[in-house]
Amino acid sequence: MKKLVCLLTVLLVGCTAVEETKTERPVTFNMAIVNTNNINGKVENGVGYSRLSTIIKNKEQRYGNGNVFYFDAGGNFSGSNFADKTRGESVVKVLNAMNLEATTLGKGDFVYGADRIKELEKISNFRIVASNVKYRNGENFVRPYILRNINGQKVAIIGIVSPALYDEMDEKTKTEIKIEEPILVIPKLLDQIKRNNIDFVIALTSMDDSNPNQEWNITEMVRDIPGIDIVISSGENRGNTLERINDTYIVRENKDFESIGITRIDMFADDSQAGRMSYEKIKASDLTTLKVEKVEKMETEDVFYKVEKGNTLYSLAKQYGTTVDEIKRLNPTIEGNNIKVGETYKMLEKKQVEVKEEKVEELKVDKEEFDSIAVEMNDQQSIPQETIEVGKVNVPVDPAIEKLINTLK
Repeated sequence: MKKLVCLLTVLLVGCTAVEETKTERPVTFNMAIVNTNNINGKVENGVGYSRLSTIIKNKEQRYGNGNVFYFDAGGNFSGSNFADKTRGESVVKVLNAMNLEATTLGKGDFVYGADRIKELEKISNFRIVASNVKYRNGENFVRPYILRNINGQKVAIIGIVSPALYDEMDEKTKTEIKIEEPILVIPKLLDQIKRNNIDFVIALTSMDDSNPNQEWNITEMVRDIPGIDIVISSGENRGNTLERINDTYIVRENKDFESIGITRIDMFADDSQAGRMSYEKIKASDLTTLKVEKVEKMETEDVFYKVEKGNTLYSLAKQYGTTVDEIKRLNPTIEGNNIKVGETYKMLEKKQVEVKEEKVEELKVDKEEFDSIAVEMNDQQSIPQETIEVGKVNVPVDPAIEKLINTLK
């Protein structure tokens, strides 16, 4: 019996001894999201699209053209003379020029009716996504989500519309479409797209935290529905940092272009890994300068040294910022740790190194003249020069719109 107890003790101790400790890989940002919400057609207000396009250009230089994405949480097509006199047409043209990837339907977007949204969708180079807006017969009103391949990762971008916006619809629109409860729609959608081996989920939503109905508040929805990596919300941002609920992050900006957000993401980090996302809030009031990080690749030369009396491998390694083993690797003739006075040895070999320089540059943007470098328009050939025909509505070209578009080329 005594031998049996000893054997069990050894086995138990052995089991605990072989338990492995997982080491987290360091965070490396390989994607950047630029986000806005509730601009309300105020294209010249606050940050403005001219400054925004300059910021996007800078991020593309840092992370690469294919790794920077502009997303919006809705509230674009009405709310200013610029937007209202063309019933959202002018805003669509500007967003096309900005290479917007996707938006959802937000506050003020339903004021022209469902038919007008579909007309605007037809001339948009970006996607309008809304998973819980349906026709009365159950068909999707617009695309519920889109899929993208980013850095080899499958990414889903879903749209979630606040049911509170139902009150903005006119009676005709209410008979045509409905906004379903997110708590009923989103879990099923996430289950569906996850079955397609999606690695990362981005949600664009017009939900905020101002509604008396808790189920219509974004914080409560995220708490109840896991599986979304980052939510771009239309609510006002309550600070300058990311909000995190479980493994989901929430970003939201101030309305009327008073701020924009930039979120850097490590696409390959575990969901629970701390620091896998880093957020920067840029306020319009702070936009006189822009912090720019430039990375240049430089090639170093081979470095040699002629040994003097008193030198040792250790002292030379310390002097040149290398190691004894590295010096010995570069000089196979060295035996042991012995070096000869008067002999020349290679201390460092030629290689490419990245030199990072961070500096502050003035944002040279004339708000009235819209002087700015910006992204090119994707496709304007389909829009006639003299008039823009959308469905049955002919909208005359506005010189002010064309002036803005031309500065975004």
